[in-house]
Formats: sequence, C-alpha cells, structure tokens
Amino acid sequence: MSILDNLPHTCTAYRRVTTSDEYGGASNTETTLFTDRPCWQQWDKDRQVDWEYDKDHMRMRARLYFTSDPELCEQDEVLVTGKLPDGTAIDPVRWEVISRAQPDATAGLSILFRVLIEYKTGDQP
Repeated sequence: MSILDNLPHTCTAYRRVTTSDEYGGASNTETTLFTDRPCWQQWDKDRQVDWEYDKDHMRMRARLYFTSDPELCEQDEVLVTGKLPDGTAIDPVRWEVISRAQPDATAGLSILFRVLIEYKTGDQP
C-alpha cells in the first residue's frame, strides 16, 4: 500500500467571508468547507523555509498534499491533525492558506495537489 492510499494527516478547512450589516459595518463570518479530509503535511525544505524572528512572532511555512483538488484559496484557513513519524501528535493550530491548490509536478503524473500554508506564532492566543 502506498502513502497515497493512506495519507497520515487529516484537515478541516474554513473560509472567511466579510459581509456588510444593515448599518454599513463589516462583519466577518466563517464557513466550514470540509472536515477530516485526508492530507499530508510536510515542512518546507531547509532552503525554502522562511523563518522570520521578530519581537512578537515567528513565521513558519509548510505544504499540504491532497489526492484531489481541495479548492482552497487565500481566504481560507486549515486545521491539520494527525501524528508525526515519531508518534507525537501535531499541535492543533490554524494555518493560513497562502497559495491556491496546484498539481504537484514532483509527484509524477500530477496525482497530488499542493497547497502552501503559513503560521505566525503571534497571530493566535
């Protein structure tokens, strides 16, 4: 059995939508796009990692792989759950999507879709 048949992580996706109320003010709502969808989270390679140390935050980037197009865009956030290869659970944090899903050329025959995600430690309580 290949990893494509049994992806090690699951993902829940949320879309932020800004609407106007009757007084012209903006309000943010959130809709759930999907829950518990199989995925595979990988950290960016060392040469691609964008570590930004600041007084208030640190920025981390990773990639999510899906076997079909998840139809995510830059308005979305994802919550990835699962275990790391050593058996420890992934910390449940909400990542921001920073690129639309694209077929991944490194998977051969474009059978995986790659989404870039980012997390800043100062953004969440």
